[in-house]
Amino acid sequence: GTKREHAGGAAGGGGGGEKAGGSASASAAAEAAKRRAQPRPPQAKDIKPACENKVCKNCGTKTTPFWRKDKHDGKPLCNACGLYYSKNDAPRPKTLWKAEEG
Repeated sequence: GTKREHAGGAAGGGGGGEKAGGSASASAAAEAAKRRAQPRPPQAKDIKPACENKVCKNCGTKTTPFWRKDKHDGKPLCNACGLYYSKNDAPRPKTLWKAEEG
């Protein structure tokens, strides 16, 4: 049993310094776990109002789960129009728009 204890200390590279670092990292890990357990502050809500003034260049909608940009002029496209355009290289047709859009 003594060889393993000695080898563990030697592998640590300094014995006493390693133990102090180990307890510091353990407390840092405990603090990190506390931070993960707490709910994240509502940062996204603070950012959202700046995006609400966007209107889709193609269909005119003001609500979308994700805003995209037109490749040519950089104007905003809703998620549906942006995906359609990137796949088909053509604007999303009116027949696919929802009734309340544009």
